[in-house]
Amino acid sequence: MIKKVLGVLGGMGPAASARFYSMLTNFTKAECDQNHMEILLHSLPSIPDRTAFILKQSADDPFERIKTALEKLENAGAEIIAVPCNTAEYFYSKLQSIISVPILSITKAAVLSAYEAGFSKVGILATEGTIYAGTYQKACNIYGLQYDLPSDSEQDLLNDMIYKYIKRSLPVPYLCVLRLLQEFGEHGCDAYILGCTELSFISNALKQKNYKFIDSLEALALQSIKACGYEVNPLAVNT
Repeated sequence: MIKKVLGVLGGMGPAASARFYSMLTNFTKAECDQNHMEILLHSLPSIPDRTAFILKQSADDPFERIKTALEKLENAGAEIIAVPCNTAEYFYSKLQSIISVPILSITKAAVLSAYEAGFSKVGILATEGTIYAGTYQKACNIYGLQYDLPSDSEQDLLNDMIYKYIKRSLPVPYLCVLRLLQEFGEHGCDAYILGCTELSFISNALKQKNYKFIDSLEALALQSIKACGYEVNPLAVNT
């Protein structure tokens, strides 16, 4: 398969974007430097908050900044683009109508992973903007997956994890994670979708308690590797 150049628009948020680049490197089957992917990275943390705009809490529209950044990646030679931010998926269709190279869908990548894993009902853990936009709900409907959404109290816990801890480069308290999962456990889901890239940072806590989950950041990384014509290192995934 012909190898393609991956363009990555990062910065939403920076820590998750750095983790995404690490996943791309770790998950690619390679025996030397020359076997790895060619990647164009553009980190733009100044993009306005997506959730605040979607919920009409801010008039600062992120669309133009995202569009300009994607055009820059395309003009620089990106043949496929990945945007490691679930909430930015709100603008996906409009962006893809302007950008001529394929933009990978992080929500579809995550839901497809859940479907292929045989899960029947997933709990969607995401920002309020992503939940309001309905991107995960639509993707689940495409694959016939049942889903459940956070209650108000569960969403408050998610907001704290994302905005009070991870975006400030602080570790999420383990008890905060357990409280969320205990509350969400009453929804009858057989797996969770970490539908915010920052939530990738609680994946180790989930593994310790043997919770089943799909990390959307990991799903996008794996799809990016395959879409660009590279092989996935099976020994590196889910370790």
